[in-house]
Amino acid sequence: MTLRKYFHSHNKIRFSLALCLLMASPVFSEAAYHDPITDAAPSVTALRQVRKQIDSIEEAHSNLRAARNAVPEAEKNLFNAKDSVITAENNEKEAEKNLSDAKNALIDATKGLSDAKARSAKADILLANAKENLEKQRQEIAEKEAAMANTESTLNQEKVQISGTSRMEAVRRAVEEVGYEQNQMNEAIRRANLYTAGLSADATPEDAARAILAMQQRMNETNAAFISAKQAYEQAKSVLPSLEATYRDAEKEKSDSLAAEAETQKWYDGTVSWVDEGEKYLAQAKENIISSKNWVIEAEQALEGSIRSRKLIAEDVWSMGNGESFQTGISYRHWKNGPYSGHQLYHSFSWYKAFHTDPFPGEEGVSDEDWPKGNSHKGFELGVDAGRLESDTGAYHGKSSGFTDTTLSVRYHNDHPVNSMRYGLVLVLPTGENRYYRNAYVPKGLSLFQDFGGGLQVQPEIEAIHQLSEENRITAKLSYDMKGSYAYSKEDPGFKVRPGNETRAAISYEHSEENRQYKGWLAHTNKAHTWQDIQAGNKTKRIRYNDGDAWEIGAAGNWQIRPKDELGALALYGYTGDTEGEMVTDSLTEEELLLSLTHTIRKGLTWQTFLSWYHSTLDYDPLYRGDSAQGDWTRKSLGFRVDWEQTPTARWTLALERYIRTRENASDAQGYGLSLWYARML
Repeated sequence: MTLRKYFHSHNKIRFSLALCLLMASPVFSEAAYHDPITDAAPSVTALRQVRKQIDSIEEAHSNLRAARNAVPEAEKNLFNAKDSVITAENNEKEAEKNLSDAKNALIDATKGLSDAKARSAKADILLANAKENLEKQRQEIAEKEAAMANTESTLNQEKVQISGTSRMEAVRRAVEEVGYEQNQMNEAIRRANLYTAGLSADATPEDAARAILAMQQRMNETNAAFISAKQAYEQAKSVLPSLEATYRDAEKEKSDSLAAEAETQKWYDGTVSWVDEGEKYLAQAKENIISSKNWVIEAEQALEGSIRSRKLIAEDVWSMGNGESFQTGISYRHWKNGPYSGHQLYHSFSWYKAFHTDPFPGEEGVSDEDWPKGNSHKGFELGVDAGRLESDTGAYHGKSSGFTDTTLSVRYHNDHPVNSMRYGLVLVLPTGENRYYRNAYVPKGLSLFQDFGGGLQVQPEIEAIHQLSEENRITAKLSYDMKGSYAYSKEDPGFKVRPGNETRAAISYEHSEENRQYKGWLAHTNKAHTWQDIQAGNKTKRIRYNDGDAWEIGAAGNWQIRPKDELGALALYGYTGDTEGEMVTDSLTEEELLLSLTHTIRKGLTWQTFLSWYHSTLDYDPLYRGDSAQGDWTRKSLGFRVDWEQTPTARWTLALERYIRTRENASDAQGYGLSLWYARML
């Protein structure tokens, strides 16, 4: 029974079942029929998984390089963050000094503005006083000018009066009074003299003389008053230029004080803005200190995270290939051949674990270089494969049920980037039924199992892998299968058989590019002699014979024809030599072809359809023992398979197959197969 392993992966680095099987141990067997659902189709699928493993390894090493590069960057960020704190603190000191200078300047500007306003107020007072004094002086000049003018007018009147202007009026009056008569001329003269003196007509000449004298005296007084008024006017007028100069000086002082106040106000406003900006700059500097200190905390955390991430990723890279998983599933086959209608139901269980024995050497001890990828490792693989089978060929005594043989396996790895050695031991425990009625044996090609098991088997093996490059490798494997004896017939309970020990040698070449993968292999099996108890007449006879050597040559490939579509192919040829000794049979040839198309619906969900063809020259059929030499048989099938990765640690696989098995001179057999598996990482 072939060991069936599925998923095994680290939590951060995942590998599929086919990938693990293919990369851990390429399977080679003697020339024999391969069930398309459980063997042939998955082996094609496994080829495209190889590239995924290479990509996973490249990604893992790239992540490790990135993690290692991130640490110096984080250290640089922390250094810059601490430097920014120093810069921010220096900026705070500078801001404090700048604000202090601004406040001192504001004090000076405030005092200067106060002094400028005081000067402006004083200039207002001086200007007001100068204006008042000037106006008073101008008013006084005007008054004195008016007084002088009045005095001058009186003087002029008196002069006019004395000079005759009033005399003529007095003469005109006197002449009119006497009626312009010539004989009254003296009277007219007399009266004119009186009127000139301001007297009436009845006044005496003495009164007139006195009056004229008084008039002259008044004129003299008026003239003196005029001279005095004129002197006062001239004196008042002489003071005016000095007051006007004082007023102009006061106006200039006011203008200068206003200009000085405006300049001082600008200075004051500037210092106020300076203080505001200084306060804002200081506040910003304090905020920068806080943010810089927070940045230091973040940078320290980022550095710790980078160092931790570097270690974790290094551990992930180191532990690639470690993991534990199990798989369980049900396979059902139903067929009808000639008079028989049979079926088989198999419930399988597999457990697998891989682990390194060498301890984690520390992050610096894990390689992140390009090919050869990986690190040297020593470790073990452990596996258990078991199941329960219900089988019925439809013939008399054709029913059987029970557990199948249990397979235990252990492999020791001594892996290196270029050359690796692996040593294994497989034990097949005879937990299954080994004695059958002849009619319970299932013809090859109809179902998974022909029988339930045999005797104890011990199979040591050794495998050598040489990695030519990242995409190419050669694998050689040698195993020796020691088989124990067991009873094999219910018709004859005491009959035993001990199959001959087998030595298997195989070599393969594998190439895995991004868009295409293929491999080819050659396997050879040498068989030692077999002894078997048989009925010879009425006696039991033990016979010996040697099965011929078996050869198998095969090739498989997978090509990406579109971004989501891949084409797969498998071709096998097997040859088994003649059986010699006390039992003689002819040589056997087997050919198998398989074509598949795989489509990716989305990440983690794919379907695969395949066509299978198998041909064998085996001329023995357990259900047609009376017609044992009826020639070759051929099996053709059409299958469909769906793989769904439910979660990163769980996967479902559903496979269907419809097949027909034809044989010369015998009834055709046709049937279908259904398999459902569930695999999970632990």
